[in-house]
Amino acid sequence: MDLQLQDKAVIVTGGAKGIGAAAVKSFAAEGAKVVIAGRSPTEGQSLAKEVGGIFIEAELAEEAACRRVVDESLNAFGRIDILVNNAGFNDGRDLDTSPAEFMASVHLNLSHIYTLVHLCR
Repeated sequence: MDLQLQDKAVIVTGGAKGIGAAAVKSFAAEGAKVVIAGRSPTEGQSLAKEVGGIFIEAELAEEAACRRVVDESLNAFGRIDILVNNAGFNDGRDLDTSPAEFMASVHLNLSHIYTLVHLCR
């Protein structure tokens, strides 16, 4: 199947494992240039080597880390065509969670989405 992704520059957050890794492999199989961004250096570097992409270790809840991911991606490939905001986790928060703990979870899971979209536009 030709999805017309040849030479497209793609960032996949949380791309070192699970669904993100499957996305990375799919993009690479279609000829895309893939950047894997996340917190799993062993898996990320191994997958980047496997698919011919690059891995950028980053704590994406930090704006500076998001900026570094975008800057390094642009330095590597000259542009960003696709951003896959896959990073996130279920930290088990429920209704017994304090408002402060809930907001901390929201920040960890959502702030990087806005920041990366903003920086990639």
